[in-house]
Amino acid sequence: MPQDADLQSFFNHRFALILNNNLLCFQTEYNRVVIPASLKQKVLKLLHDGHWGVSRMKQLAGQHVWWINIDKDIAQLTENCDMCKIANPVYAREYVSWPEADRPWERVHIDFGGPFCNSMWLICVDAFSQFPFVVQLSTTTTVDTISKLSSIFSLEGIPETIVSNNGPQFTAEAFKHFCSKFGIKDITTAPFHPASNGLAERFVRSFKTAVKKNIDDGLSLKFAVSKYLATYRAMPNSEGKSPAELLHGRPVRTLLSQLFESPRKHLEASKRKMKFSLKQPVFARNYAKGEKWIKVVIVKQLGKMVYRVNTSFGYIKRHVNQLNTRSSSDLSSQPIFEFAPNFSNATPPSSSQSTLMPSEERSTEVVQLRKSGRIRKDVNRFESDDFRKA
Repeated sequence: MPQDADLQSFFNHRFALILNNNLLCFQTEYNRVVIPASLKQKVLKLLHDGHWGVSRMKQLAGQHVWWINIDKDIAQLTENCDMCKIANPVYAREYVSWPEADRPWERVHIDFGGPFCNSMWLICVDAFSQFPFVVQLSTTTTVDTISKLSSIFSLEGIPETIVSNNGPQFTAEAFKHFCSKFGIKDITTAPFHPASNGLAERFVRSFKTAVKKNIDDGLSLKFAVSKYLATYRAMPNSEGKSPAELLHGRPVRTLLSQLFESPRKHLEASKRKMKFSLKQPVFARNYAKGEKWIKVVIVKQLGKMVYRVNTSFGYIKRHVNQLNTRSSSDLSSQPIFEFAPNFSNATPPSSSQSTLMPSEERSTEVVQLRKSGRIRKDVNRFESDDFRKA
């Protein structure tokens, strides 16, 4: 029997420890990677990203990571977080729940949050998945509300039911006409009883608290809202499903979910089927002055369809559609190019070192320039000719 306390703890869980992709994992409903002591603080910080509470952090850790006394460490981290202590409400509130929705986007709850950070915020939450949409508004008119809801519905479709409070935007005739036009059942809660729209009310409170934490953590308002939405939508519930997975039918790819991902196998250039071989003389399309097709040499394959070629004025990149083969009878006149081993630092050869194509070879004869024999009259810049002289 092991004598060390840490080894004793692992020994007690020995039947749940397995190797998966060369990683030591704790096997429960999910294969959770066993985190060494040196990485515990980094993983705890990643679990607490967005300043979530104990239960949310445990749910997230329950799908990805594990170590001895992980639940105790999560609770201690949350208790010692000053941001959470300052921003969290003093008393928890309970709301009466609506009947559970049977399918995604069956019923959505909408409300306004604010003024918060000098803006009003339109909140739209799906009752089935708890997936939220948050839109920043400068004005809260009925026209703006309908416009933003239309943008959300263009992504997720038209819901069957909308639950809202008795705000003037939601009781206006234009909003009622909007719901009637798209076949939406419009339900307004009892006046002066915000708890009736509990899902939206709870989310508004959660939104303000979490965004304030992120701002206090040094993020701008835009990135604070983005981080909140990203972490909230990917956070699993008590059943292990995230709002994004419940609404869209697939789990969200996050930093933690990449633990079991295999590295993508990129095709090596040497294994790709090359249409042109290295150092092969070809014609390349020229978009500068001169001939439309110039003689070049293949230097490197940059992609499946892209090549780097060497010309008389330096290296250029061309698609296979911009290259053409050359006949064997033309290869004897092909000049020899110098190939630079480092293409990132390659510079076009100077005019004194450049090798010209046969069609562009300069004549070695010294040509004497002929001076014009025309007699030119000196220009008088200060007097004009007398137009009256015959």
